[in-house]
Order: sequence, then structure tokens, then C-alpha cells
Amino acid sequence: MPENAAPDEFPDLIKQTGSPLRWEAVRQAIGARDRALFERTVWLWALNIERDDTDDGMRAALTRYCTAQGIYPPEEDCMPAIMEPMLSDYLQALGIDEIMLWDEYRENALPAPREALDRDEVAVWLDGATGNSVRAVSAPGFLISWAFDDVHGVLALTDDLYRRCAPDRFLECRAYGVGGYVDLFNPAEFLDRLPRTGTH
Repeated sequence: MPENAAPDEFPDLIKQTGSPLRWEAVRQAIGARDRALFERTVWLWALNIERDDTDDGMRAALTRYCTAQGIYPPEEDCMPAIMEPMLSDYLQALGIDEIMLWDEYRENALPAPREALDRDEVAVWLDGATGNSVRAVSAPGFLISWAFDDVHGVLALTDDLYRRCAPDRFLECRAYGVGGYVDLFNPAEFLDRLPRTGTH
């Protein structure tokens, strides 16, 4: 992984001046053909975990490319500061003006205006919460959350909100579905899974 020479006040700096990118563009730039293998490799590369089901050549190419381009690895465990303005734009398109920010264990929450996520504001934090970082954002009919040791958010929203505006207009995303698992970059057979009941 590239050495993270993040300066002080990095979350505010990256939120206010950083340029978001799509990891699909990185995949294409390094010539990674297998999307699932690329996503798993990026995830474990960001966590600095080596496993047999990643690609060493791809990992090395990621490090070279991101170092050369000044790209930081995906943020783990929480909402990345770079994503806040994009999420604000999406919430605005949905007509959502008030949000709730949550910590990891959903024990601490902070109501906030959507504008708190805007680019010209400082990065959002939860004082007194576990690690202070935001692990979920909710509003009526809307929830996006980030899990421990993960680098992606899982978004759930009502059909009505989806019809108002699809998330891929603002976020790098894809449909997840009832049959998926939160550790979506793991092969389904990587862990023993509980059978699906079809009651979701």
C-alpha cells in the first residue's frame, strides 16, 4: 500500500479540496480484467491483509499507480470525508434536508442538516462516540452504513426514494439485492453462511 503521508486535519482537507475518483477507473488504468478479484484485492490491500485469494501482481500495480497518482486508499470502517459532498448532493436530489449521523454501535447519534455534508463544511464527527467517526447516515426511508474492516457502504432506500433518483447518478455503486452478504468482496463460499429464508 502507498505510504499515507496524510497531513494534519486530513479529513477536512480532503473533503474540501480532494477529487473523488471511481475505483472502476483505477481498475481499467492498471489493466485488471477480473472485477471481483480487483475489488477483493483493493479491499484487502487497503486493510493491509494478505490472503491467497488476492493477486500479488494486482496489489503491486495498485501501489505503483496510487503512489504515482497521489491516490489515497479507500477509507475503512466509516464514511470517507471525500464522500460527504457526493452524499449531500444525492440527499438533496432525494429531497432530504435533515439527517441522523450514527456511531459504530448505534449508541450515539447526532441530528444534522444535510448541508453539514457540503464541501465547504468541515468533516462531520460524533464527539464522544466510538472513534468519533460516522458509521451510518439515516433519514426516513434512507440508510447508508459502513461495517468494521470494510471499505464500502451499504445503501438501503425505499422504492419511492429510488424512483426519485437512482444512487448511481451520484455514487459509484451497483445493485446489491436480497441474496447478498455485507462482506460482498468475499467469495460466497469463504464463510459458512446462514441459509436465506426469503423473508427479507
